[in-house]
Amino acid sequence: MDLISTLLIFCAGGVAAMIFDTVWWKINFKKVERGYEVLEHYHFGIILMIGAVFINLIYEPISWLLIGMGFVFIIGEWHQSVQIHKKKVVPGKPFAYGSKHFKQSTAIGAGLTIFLIIISLVL
Repeated sequence: MDLISTLLIFCAGGVAAMIFDTVWWKINFKKVERGYEVLEHYHFGIILMIGAVFINLIYEPISWLLIGMGFVFIIGEWHQSVQIHKKKVVPGKPFAYGSKHFKQSTAIGAGLTIFLIIISLVL
């Protein structure tokens, strides 16, 4: 695949992730997240990148789409540094920093990152 095609597919994945993220925040996500608050945007970003490593063995363009999506979800975690709560701007908790589930979230993130690095080196 040439560089231009790769960048276009990567950007398409990023746009898809932004659209998905916008829709997610527009719905009443607290009802959906019950019991899963420990999972953060960046976890899904890393999971998408793990999937990209495996899919790259089959079809490279789809892997770049997933990498673009994963990249935007990881960057999107910083979007939570400021939140609107009851029509007031309040500090958010990017990467679960300062939340009750920070340790669990960080452990999941570290485990996923280590797994991503290992499979990237092995495959």
